[in-house]
Amino acid sequence: MGEPTTTNAKITKPLSLPIKGKSDWRDYRPLLLPNGATLMLVRDSQSKTTAMSVCVNVGASSDPRALSGLAHFCEHMCFLGSEAYPGENTYKKYLSAHGGKSNAATSMSYTTYKFDVLAEHCEQAVDIFAGFFVQPLFTPSGTSREVNAVDSENSKNLTTDIRRRLQILKALADPNHHFSKFSTGNAITLPASSSTSTDEEKEEEDSANYVREALLAFHARHYRPENMVIVIVGPQSLDTLEEWVVPRFAPMIDRWSLKQKDTTSFTEIEQLINDAATDAPETRYDKPLPPYHPAFQPKIQGGSWPVLLTTLPLRSMRKLVLLFPLPSVRKVPDRSPVSILSHLLGHEGPGSSFAALQDAGYLSSLSTGSRIAAPDQTLLQIDVSLTEDGETHWTKVVETLFQHCRLLYQTALTARDGKDETERSAALNDLQRMWGEISSLNSMNFHQTSPSAAYSFAPALAQRIVGYGTEQCISAGTLLNESAETLPLDELIEFSSRLIPSNCIVERCSKGAWEEQMNKTSEEDSSSSSIFGVKREKWYDIEYHLSKIDPVLVRTWEGGDINGNKTVQESSSTIEGESSLSLIGPLHLPRPNRYIPRTLELCPDLPDEAKLGPRIEKEIDPPNLIVNQPGTGRLWHRLDDRYALPKSSLSILLRSATVENVKGEIDNTWAYNVDTAMQSQILTGVFSDALAQETYDASLAGLHWSLYKSSAGIVLNCSGYSDRLPDLAIQLLKDFFMVGEENKDNDKESFLQESHFTSTKDRAIRGYKSFFQSRRADTQAMYFRDLLMSSLGGGNEKSLVAAESITLESLKQQHKRILMDADKELECLFSGNVSEKDAKSFFENASDIVKKATEREVSKGGVTFDSARYVQPWIPGE
Repeated sequence: MGEPTTTNAKITKPLSLPIKGKSDWRDYRPLLLPNGATLMLVRDSQSKTTAMSVCVNVGASSDPRALSGLAHFCEHMCFLGSEAYPGENTYKKYLSAHGGKSNAATSMSYTTYKFDVLAEHCEQAVDIFAGFFVQPLFTPSGTSREVNAVDSENSKNLTTDIRRRLQILKALADPNHHFSKFSTGNAITLPASSSTSTDEEKEEEDSANYVREALLAFHARHYRPENMVIVIVGPQSLDTLEEWVVPRFAPMIDRWSLKQKDTTSFTEIEQLINDAATDAPETRYDKPLPPYHPAFQPKIQGGSWPVLLTTLPLRSMRKLVLLFPLPSVRKVPDRSPVSILSHLLGHEGPGSSFAALQDAGYLSSLSTGSRIAAPDQTLLQIDVSLTEDGETHWTKVVETLFQHCRLLYQTALTARDGKDETERSAALNDLQRMWGEISSLNSMNFHQTSPSAAYSFAPALAQRIVGYGTEQCISAGTLLNESAETLPLDELIEFSSRLIPSNCIVERCSKGAWEEQMNKTSEEDSSSSSIFGVKREKWYDIEYHLSKIDPVLVRTWEGGDINGNKTVQESSSTIEGESSLSLIGPLHLPRPNRYIPRTLELCPDLPDEAKLGPRIEKEIDPPNLIVNQPGTGRLWHRLDDRYALPKSSLSILLRSATVENVKGEIDNTWAYNVDTAMQSQILTGVFSDALAQETYDASLAGLHWSLYKSSAGIVLNCSGYSDRLPDLAIQLLKDFFMVGEENKDNDKESFLQESHFTSTKDRAIRGYKSFFQSRRADTQAMYFRDLLMSSLGGGNEKSLVAAESITLESLKQQHKRILMDADKELECLFSGNVSEKDAKSFFENASDIVKKATEREVSKGGVTFDSARYVQPWIPGE
């Protein structure tokens, strides 16, 4: 527990200290203020700024439906001055003058405010910030102006596909459920903007007064100390932070408590605000979990699911989404069946639905997770980005996903109730092994991760304190006390049993899907026009289409075993001209993860004092050049003696002029070529796509990598736990250079396969074509700025032409040119928990791979570059 303190002769109550990771050097002091507000003081000795956040336990779910966006509007109004600092721009001016920034956000459950500023200028910022919650002004003049600001923000959202699809999703929800509320608001829902017509001035003034009265009532009802969590993070001592915050936030009072004792004294507006507050489910950790109350139910769409939702995006995309309503898991963050299902359904390794569909050329990405994670419901989402071929065969994609869901349910059920002991034991062992891996990796990451930046940490911590309390605010969801034996099998069975077509909304979001739907004539649409057919969303005024799904297709999605074998009834069925929608490939649970670190030991070369824990105050030493071999490359090395983490970072530049340039036939000088640059860009994309399955386990085990084109060559970055990092990097280099081990010629199959090439090229072309669609004006301005100042490629138009002209054969030729370049060199930086000896060993192996690839390609024929005319590594700008 934190030490009790005295402020203004009133005692602040200490709260439970948070459970923190071994690599977290921050100090914490949680306190309960006399007025009921929760305060978390955090000392981060390494932060150059001090950040502060206030999370108010209220969001758009508490908006009156007659005043949609009121919570968001209140967020805006809080920034417009206080009694101590009445100037509307005082806050922003002070922050901008002292290296600071600020923001705020309103979700369905929370309203979160945050700022950070250079640490030496923080106290006055705290003083200004506190005034927004203790004595806000909420001036009548500010009301009209800020409604215009809310309306402007909503106008920008109208061209954002994510927000457009969210509003359509809300339109499908139970209209009486809090999720269906229009959270942003606009000038119609908050009629307080200034009028230009003198005939309407009186009516507008009355509306503005009504909105302001509602604002005051909303603030009084919800912005009470007991609904607030205050977090401050900075390099100052905990005592100093406490001296700054407690006296400034202790004067906050509960303006609603007296009214609450006698509800008969409520005004009409106050009653409206109080009634609307009951719509929102309780989110506090110390309150009981609300009953399961899904926003999405079959009865809303005529009584039976699945239904097909078709939407038209502004930007080019081919989305296929499966949505499943599930109970809330808010109270079980460490044993969440939703987390297990998300892990398994979103897995990208062999045996997963991602692997099966990628091998078939049907998808480019797949992710699974909670679309909604509320106290009264969860909405699980499987989100798939389809290829052009996948768009054509979307029903096969859906079938594969449902068969994967059924596999998980059948495995879990067998593990608990299987009659065959061998099968039951095998299923249980698989699930327990998988759960043990998840638990150990989560726990390992919790203890081996350094603190994040103060500006992002403060608001995240404030929200988590509301949901989990001060003790669990950092550790909730990290599975610290879980193991293979604690597998929540019953919950996994219950939740996986709900992943069925009759509990699913299927969304197709693409131009092609929309046109296909519009070209169909459906008796269902005309006979049930109140539910199905083309609909228009109320607030964004956008069309969407809702339809039933062919029962024959639904039976196909429901039937068959995990290998895609159909029942007798289904085996001969034909759907939309296709024969049996059999499974693309076999599905199974993930195999054991071979990338999990074998050891977390620190490098033996570290001095003893560096092994004791983080020494954040120590200066960072620059890397040392330990290998300098002209014709091969250079190796830079730095042993980390500051953070005491078993992690390393590896950056490899394959320096080659051939990546973006061509050599003139007459003068033999290098010149930038947009086609060559685009080929290299697509090449790295194809490689990333091809290696997704093979390296997915590495990402789960904390190893991350990327390959991309730069002006100097191809860059490979790898980072994560040092034990397996060199193995991953060497494997990636072998795959890129197609260097094998068993066959001295080349036993590595090329990653340049048609399916990966088609998917990558398609993404690139669609990205260029829709670049300016659904983008804000400031984003477009920055694009043209960068184009005029630094781009060599001529912008999107030339890039699009270059991308469209690429073929698989031309890509193979570009890859061959890079491999044949005898003048390419490696520039390598290896830092972190790695010895100089191990770094040199890695560099030797990496150089050998490059050398073997070059010799192999040259021996096959072709012309390499004339090294006599090109003796120095090519460097951009020289």
